[in-house]
Amino acid sequence: MIDANDLLNAVTNDLVIEIMDENGSPLYDKSIDLKTNQECLWFRTICHGGDSHKLCYFTKSKDFYCYTNCGRMPFFEFIKKIRGFSDGEFYECLKYVGEKIGYNFKANRYGIGESREQKIRNNESKVIESIKRRKNLKFSVVENKIYDANILNYFDENTFYTGWMNEGISIESMQKFGIRWYEYQKHIIIPHYDINGNLIGIRRRSLKPEDADNKYMPEYISGKSFEHSLGLNLYGIYENQDALRRYRRAIIVEGEKSVLLSDTYYGNESYTVATCGFNVSRQQMTLLSELGVRIVYLGFDKDYDILKEEEYKKDEQTYKNYLNYQKRLETLALRLNSLFNVYIIQDAHGYLGHKDSPFDRGKDTLELLLKDSTKWVKVRR
Repeated sequence: MIDANDLLNAVTNDLVIEIMDENGSPLYDKSIDLKTNQECLWFRTICHGGDSHKLCYFTKSKDFYCYTNCGRMPFFEFIKKIRGFSDGEFYECLKYVGEKIGYNFKANRYGIGESREQKIRNNESKVIESIKRRKNLKFSVVENKIYDANILNYFDENTFYTGWMNEGISIESMQKFGIRWYEYQKHIIIPHYDINGNLIGIRRRSLKPEDADNKYMPEYISGKSFEHSLGLNLYGIYENQDALRRYRRAIIVEGEKSVLLSDTYYGNESYTVATCGFNVSRQQMTLLSELGVRIVYLGFDKDYDILKEEEYKKDEQTYKNYLNYQKRLETLALRLNSLFNVYIIQDAHGYLGHKDSPFDRGKDTLELLLKDSTKWVKVRR
């Protein structure tokens, strides 16, 4: 009988990185904990949402620690949290991890089946092997918890943030997507819905100065968090599903604001969805594939300027970060290419500012960027 301890002993650092990547939080950094002399892997805080990278995985103890909200989380408790498993679904949690390790889970009187030989691969070959297994395969989608939509009545539906309107987002688009206002906390309320229109999470954009480093987080009401696993859904997929089906294409962006701008530009013709992070998970790919999407455009924020590559070379760390950013785009394109034709939107003419989305400089600029987008083709080495 294989139990949780046996599975935990078989968990490798590479497997943790793969699981985190799949769930919307690619590896951000590595460090050494001087007290325990163990390697630490750093990720974005998908345990409770947000954009900070203060979630640490300790490689010897195999615990996670969130330094902004959740504290210490044993490995399987963390997996339960990000996958949306209830306390009574611990077996499903074990199954999720075990199948990635290579265990054959068959319910029988003898318990879990014997382990297959675990393949040792480097990161690049792991991606390629994963794609081979996934080719023409639909993955089962794990669903987020559903919240009672009546909770939204707690917020003001008739007040809209002037700053967003000044950036080009229409009141009509904010109403369509259910954007509301929380006066007491000075929060913009952003409901997230699954493809069936169920409320699965509430994110907030805080306008308070003390939240400058954590602007986007799950909303809390009376101590209750309305969090959800971002990698299990796409913002805008419910509202834009008809256009996604009709045009069989999608523009994938990072943030909710870009989806709102797209709706302002195109209305019901918009096929833009947001991952709410610099990643596209397998679950998100499945959601698009099941809608019949065949072409995707990667439209992530302009963290680095390809026109400044020579300037970046003057500083070793900046250049390294720039190369990592480009490599990340290539990795995502490789993953997506297993199911879709992929185009990468990159600003080769200086239309956008630092950290801008392709949608931030108006409809005309967006269409120039789309016209210049490059079809991704794998380079054989």
